[in-house]
Amino acid sequence: MATGNAKSTTREFPTLQEAFNAAAEAAMMNFGRPVTGIMYTQAGRRFVSTSLPVRMLLTLAKRDSTGKKDDPSLHRNRPLDQSHVREIVAYLCSEQRYLMPPIMLNAAQPLQVFAYQNTGATRPCVFVLPSEEYLFVTDGQHRLEALRQALAQRPELERDAVGVTIIEEADLDQVHQDFYDAAQVMPLAKALLVEYDGREPINWLTRETSNEAAIFKGRVERIGTVGKNSLMLFTTNQVKQGILQLVVGDWSLYGEAMLKQAEQIVTPAKELWKERIVRFFDAFAQANEQWRKVAERPLESGLATDIPGMRQDFLHFIGGGLLVLCGVGHGILELDANTDGSLTSRQKALVQQLAELDWSRRDTMWQGSLVGPQGNVTPQKNNIVLAVAKAKKVLGLAISAKEAGTLERVASGGLVPSVS
Repeated sequence: MATGNAKSTTREFPTLQEAFNAAAEAAMMNFGRPVTGIMYTQAGRRFVSTSLPVRMLLTLAKRDSTGKKDDPSLHRNRPLDQSHVREIVAYLCSEQRYLMPPIMLNAAQPLQVFAYQNTGATRPCVFVLPSEEYLFVTDGQHRLEALRQALAQRPELERDAVGVTIIEEADLDQVHQDFYDAAQVMPLAKALLVEYDGREPINWLTRETSNEAAIFKGRVERIGTVGKNSLMLFTTNQVKQGILQLVVGDWSLYGEAMLKQAEQIVTPAKELWKERIVRFFDAFAQANEQWRKVAERPLESGLATDIPGMRQDFLHFIGGGLLVLCGVGHGILELDANTDGSLTSRQKALVQQLAELDWSRRDTMWQGSLVGPQGNVTPQKNNIVLAVAKAKKVLGLAISAKEAGTLERVASGGLVPSVS
């Protein structure tokens, strides 16, 4: 029994075995191969999903990438980004438990599909892969090319398979539209990257610290922002920025440069750095009156804590203040550290001094750097560097050449902090 239109027809059978037998017979007629899959429709078009061994996929699927000087309207894919390919190759060759999302292929001619006869939205089927290479990549050309290159370094990949979805579409304009529609993926928010990408060391550190440091437990906003009246302390991204400052200690760097430097420092000893950072925050929370009140009253206790009021009065309850705290903390953690991640007596004494600083917005040390005349906070890079340098001087910590230069320029009037 044949159904569908002239472009894509489906032969239906009462059993899947009968469908397979008919597909095998059809395959023999054109030197093709019967493949089992799932057939479904979207907006009136037929789709077939299955998985193919890597070697077969690389043989059957063709890229049609636009060259630098080509007319993109004449090709199925955008130009191939070799740097992106190299990133995927590195991932495939380094991760034992890799994940390769399905690749979308386009059949320029209708497939022969033999389906189990039912009325469901999805139907088991057998389709014929012809011997000719006429399956083109609609979405996934970088993954396909990366697989091809990665096989040279990791031959065992050919024993794996990759999911594919085949669309029957002869109209090149519609192929372009399919590619565009498939690419409509909302990038993960920075907070969700921390939650989901545990392979990246700073994300892992942020997540572990948020879960283990007493001050942060249950007080970190994992997805949204921290509102004026929120009982949360910081967002996940603010904690991450603080950890970057703790590890690198140079907020004048651009974000990406700081992240790369932090990764190089942390990667060889993630567990050790987690111990150092958690113990730093715990020691500060024990020694600082305001943080101690919060740490001793977790949300589940039901005990009231005026976090909105503290946020209004104290710098170490806002993101900019956390950066200053962590910038000074970097100088403390750089000292003669214990190999098990615990703080030395000297480090504990310095954290105590740091915690006993007056963190209120009205304190003169923060005026003219982080805090303006009306108590407004402007956490721009120069302001952070200046505030960290001032606090380090009070604690007797060594300041960097960059921090010393900032202090000198301010003293000479050559640098005026940006305070709105």
